[in-house]
Amino acid sequence: MTRAPMETNYRAPQHAFAQRYTVADVALLAAVDRAIRSSSGPATACVLCRQRDICGDARFERLGSIAVAHLYSLRSGCGYRAQRVVLSKTRSDKAAPIGVRKAQAPDERPGFVRIDSMHQSDFDGIKGLYHTNAVDCVIQWEIMASVHTIAQSHLVPVIEQMLAQFPFEILGFHADNGSTYVNRRVTQMLDERRIVFTRSCPRRSNDNGLAETKNGAVMRKVFGYAHIPQRHAARFNTFCLEYLKPFLSFHRPCRFATELPDPKKPGRIERVYRAGSAMTPLDRLASLPEAHRFLRAGATLEPLQQLARASERRAGRRGAQRGPCRAVSVGACACVTSRKCSSAGATRALRARRAMDKWTMRLRRTGLDSRTTLARCPPPTPFARLPTARHRSEQVQANTLPTPRIARRGPHHPSQGAPGSSLAWKRFSGRHRRGRGLCRYPRRRPD
Repeated sequence: MTRAPMETNYRAPQHAFAQRYTVADVALLAAVDRAIRSSSGPATACVLCRQRDICGDARFERLGSIAVAHLYSLRSGCGYRAQRVVLSKTRSDKAAPIGVRKAQAPDERPGFVRIDSMHQSDFDGIKGLYHTNAVDCVIQWEIMASVHTIAQSHLVPVIEQMLAQFPFEILGFHADNGSTYVNRRVTQMLDERRIVFTRSCPRRSNDNGLAETKNGAVMRKVFGYAHIPQRHAARFNTFCLEYLKPFLSFHRPCRFATELPDPKKPGRIERVYRAGSAMTPLDRLASLPEAHRFLRAGATLEPLQQLARASERRAGRRGAQRGPCRAVSVGACACVTSRKCSSAGATRALRARRAMDKWTMRLRRTGLDSRTTLARCPPPTPFARLPTARHRSEQVQANTLPTPRIARRGPHHPSQGAPGSSLAWKRFSGRHRRGRGLCRYPRRRPD
């Protein structure tokens, strides 16, 4: 027995929902969209309401109160699409790209700058200022600046000033893919100066590694991580221009790698840092063959070298005027910036500087003026440790230390001790530990 084939019989439900908007309303909506070129849903609903209330058109009696969601439903229905369909062709042309995604190829030519920004922390939701760091990838000549925000109105003028501070012509400008630098305004500024704009390649996190390294090795060591309000941006920018720029350009040595073919991986280059490769950016610029060709029009190396020598003489003269204790801290900078200085000498200078800082803090705790007492109280010798407790007691007995200033309670108060005694020395040297805590007054020496 054969079965009859099943037939699908579609029909309207017996108790269907009543339709509020008729076919005429859908046609009227299509005519309105054709007239106003398919505006957004809220704008179209406002036009329909104005046609009903202000113009008094009776045809918009129902459409004048239509909801925005229902308006989109009518547009997607078959009745609306049968009357109005908008077709757009696929656009083959793409927007003009900003920058070229490739690495810079300086070929031992200065003028290819890498740039990056660093934020100076937030405090209770308040943004701090920003630091911008631009460094040349051949001689590592570095320029820093501070800005209120990284908005284009603040950042673009600062970038123009930074590029003008380089002594050589700028040929390339490399940044990461953030919108801080990848925008139309920066591109226009670079095109006016005929500077090639490149940006980092995808999935290459070390494309801008030199600028990121300088952020941690220089900027974070100078400015730290604490919050700095944006209102101080002008002061920090002046500091970068007048003090930090000469130090980084003339006195801070950098290491430069030698590129050799990698024997283990043919086709690759291995960077080797040899002994004696550390030099300042100015010395590196002077060591390039035909360095005068890369300088700006009318610029020479002699004025830059004279500025470097003048700053060195000024630092040495200031250290000699301030005395031996200040000469150690100034001499530490001069020692570090010299190419003939070894790492051991820089370490000894750093230890001496820390010793001087501790000695100055001890003078401040007693209320003594360090300028008047340094002649009577000789500081620790350079590159030596602080005097031990045994040496202190010997110096107290020999009356070589200055008499500490006594409090207003009287020169012979029991808690102060007699001038020149060991108890007075303990008051002079600061608080001492008693057990696990800190006591206000140290123990007395038994009679």
